[in-house]
Amino acid sequence: MRTTLCVFMAVYCVLMSVTTAFGGGIEYVTVPIEVKGEKTVLNIKDWGGKGGAYGVLETPAGDGVDKRAVRLTPDLRIETLPELFQDKDVFTPGISGALSASDDESVVVGFSTTPTGAVHACVWRDGKVIDLGTLGGRKSVASKVSPNGRYGTGFSETDTGDRRAFRIDLEETELRMENLGILPEQQDVRGTVTSLGTIVTKAGVVYGVSGGHQIVGVSAVAFVHDGEMRRYEAPNSPRAIIRNLVGRSKNGHLVGLVQFSAGRSDRPYARKDDLQACLITENGVEQLHTDTSNVIDVNDTPDILGSADGVPVLWQRGEPMRALHSLVDYDLLKVNEPRGKGKIRWTFHSTALDGRGVIACSYQPLTGQVRNFLLVPRAELTPAMRAELKKYEPEPESESPKIETQKTKRQDTDNAPNVFEELEEDSEKTDDSKPNKVIVIIHGLYADADGWVASLVDLFDRELTKRGTRNEWTIMPVDWSQESGAEWDSQSDFPPHPVAPVMEGVNSIVPLAQVLAANEYEVMHIIDHSGGGYLGTEMAKYQPEKVYVQHTALDIFVMNDDTLPLGKYADFAEHYRNPDTFELASIFIRELGGKTGEVLPWCWNKVITTDTLPAHLQIPEDKRTWSTEHAVLHVYYLNSLGTGYGLDLSPALGNPPSHNDPGFARFRDRGNPSGAGNLFEGFLPRPEESAGDEDEEPANIFEGF
Repeated sequence: MRTTLCVFMAVYCVLMSVTTAFGGGIEYVTVPIEVKGEKTVLNIKDWGGKGGAYGVLETPAGDGVDKRAVRLTPDLRIETLPELFQDKDVFTPGISGALSASDDESVVVGFSTTPTGAVHACVWRDGKVIDLGTLGGRKSVASKVSPNGRYGTGFSETDTGDRRAFRIDLEETELRMENLGILPEQQDVRGTVTSLGTIVTKAGVVYGVSGGHQIVGVSAVAFVHDGEMRRYEAPNSPRAIIRNLVGRSKNGHLVGLVQFSAGRSDRPYARKDDLQACLITENGVEQLHTDTSNVIDVNDTPDILGSADGVPVLWQRGEPMRALHSLVDYDLLKVNEPRGKGKIRWTFHSTALDGRGVIACSYQPLTGQVRNFLLVPRAELTPAMRAELKKYEPEPESESPKIETQKTKRQDTDNAPNVFEELEEDSEKTDDSKPNKVIVIIHGLYADADGWVASLVDLFDRELTKRGTRNEWTIMPVDWSQESGAEWDSQSDFPPHPVAPVMEGVNSIVPLAQVLAANEYEVMHIIDHSGGGYLGTEMAKYQPEKVYVQHTALDIFVMNDDTLPLGKYADFAEHYRNPDTFELASIFIRELGGKTGEVLPWCWNKVITTDTLPAHLQIPEDKRTWSTEHAVLHVYYLNSLGTGYGLDLSPALGNPPSHNDPGFARFRDRGNPSGAGNLFEGFLPRPEESAGDEDEEPANIFEGF
C-alpha cells in the first residue's frame, strides 16, 4: 500500500507569516532559525543568562552524523566553538558539543574529539577550549557547569572501564577531576555500576544518578554528593523513589523522575512506564503528570519542559499542561508530513528552556527540510527575532511568485489541476547504474568488537560480486560507537548500563534513516546485534511502505522497556538468539515474546548455542564468558551459507523467507499462561504455520557447514 503524501498545488498563496497559538496562558510566536543544510538539526542543550544558547549542530555526513559545538547568539547567528582537534581531514565526521553554560556565559562545558580520536570533557572560556582529561579511561563528558562557572560535573571512564560521576574545580591552576564513585549500597553488586553527575551548584554540591546493569536488577537512583555520596531522598515523601534529577532552579527546586513504590514493589528496577515527571520542593514531591512522563529542563519561574505520554509538553505554574504542538505555527514552517512504515509523520524535539520562557525546538519530517525554531512568548520577542519574522511576511499579491509543485506519490482528489501525470511518469524512471537495494549492518553496544561487521561487509561484497549483482546493492555498516561510548573489554563479564547509550544511538540513526527513506530503495535488509536491534527498529520505521524491509536480529538485548517493539516495522523479522547469554527474569521474557509477539505476528526466533555449533566453531569451556557467548550469533551468521537459514534467507543472497517455515518458533502471546515462566515453554510453531508432517523433524541447520 502506498503511503499518502501531502499534495502541493501548482500555484498557492504565501500564508500568514506569524500566527500565534494559544491554549490558555501565555501567547507564543514561532521564530525560525536559519541553518545551512536541509537535514541539519540545531540541538540546543542550555541557555546562558545573556540570551545565548549552546548545543550541538548535527549534520548527516556520509554514513554518520557530523556533530559540532555551537553557540546561538542573541541575534540568531550560529557560531562554531573551537575544538580540541581541528584537522577535519583526519576525523570525519567530527564530534563535539556544548552542553552547559554559566549564568554570565563566560564558562561553557561539553565534549570534543582529541588528536588521538578519543572524546574528552572540555571547557570553553576566554575564546579557548581546554581539555579536562579523564579519570584514566578514554572517554569523558562534562554535562553541567555551576551557575557561577566554578564547578563542572559529568561522567568519565576510569582506567578499569567503569563510568563514574566527577566534579572538577575550574578555578584551580591544575585542572583535575575528582572521582565521586557510586552509592555505598551498590559497591558489591555483580556487574557494572555507573554514575553520572547532572547538576552542580555554586557551592560544588553535585546531584546525579547512580545505578547498574538492569539485567542484575540494579536500577538507577538519584544521589547527592556534598562531601560524600548518598542516596537523594525527597522531603516528606517516604514512598517516592527519586530515580533521576535533571534540573535545579535558583530557589533550590529540583525536577526529575520519580517512581512510587506502591503497586510496583514486585520490581527492584524501574521501567520507563513506571516513571513520572516531578517537581521537588521543600514540601515534598509534586507529580507533574500521573502517567508516563519525562523532564528535560526547568527555569526559575519555574516553567518545566518535558513530555507526557510521548508528547512534548510545557508545565507552567497555575496553568494546565500545554502540548507544544498546539503552540507551533505550522503554516510559517511550511511543513510537509509524509508517513513511513511506522506511520511517523515527523519527530518533534524540544530541547531547552530559558529564563524568559523561550523553548528551543526542531521539527524533523520524514523527507524534506528539517525546521529549527524557537517558541517565544510574545512579550519576550527581541528586535533580532522581529527582524527574522519580517522575512516571512507575505509579499503583495501582485508580486507573489508561482511555486512549482513538488513530486508526489498520489494525485489530489479535490479537483486539483491534472499536472501530476508527467511527475508520476518521471518517478517511475530508474537509473540502472544506481544501486536500488541496501544492506544496513548495525553493531551492538561494544561496536565491531570482534570484527564481525567488517567480516560481514567483506562476505556480502564477495558473494554479490561472484553472483554478478554487486552493482544492485549498497552495503552500509553503521558506526554508533561514539553514542555507545563502548570500548571492547574482553575481561568484562557484563557491559555498562545500556539504556542511555542505546537511546542515544536510536536518536543518532534518525538522520541516516531519513536519508535512506528519501533514496526510496526497493529492498532494505537490516542486520543488527544486541542493543543495535533498537537502532534497526528505528531505521525500519522511517522507510516508505513500498520498501521491502527484512530485519535480522542477532541476539537482541531487550531492556526493561518495551516501548520500542523490536522488529515491528519490518515486512519480515527473524531473530537468532543464544539462551545461554542472558538468564533473564520473567519480565524480560514477557516483553520479548509478549509485546513484540502481540503487535507483530512475524517476529521469529531460532535458538543457537555454542554447543550446537560445529566443533571447529565452538568456544572452549575456559574461554566462555558473557561476551563470547553473546557473540555466538556472529559466528553462526557468518558461517550460515548453505544451511537454509541465516545468510541463505538474506534477500541479497538467498531465498525469500517464509512465515510458515517450521525451523523457526514463535514466542507465545502476552497473557497466555502456558507461555509464562520457562523461556522455551511452548516453543512450537502454531498448527496453521507448520509445514509437512507434524512428526517430521526439521532439517539440521548446520548441514553443509
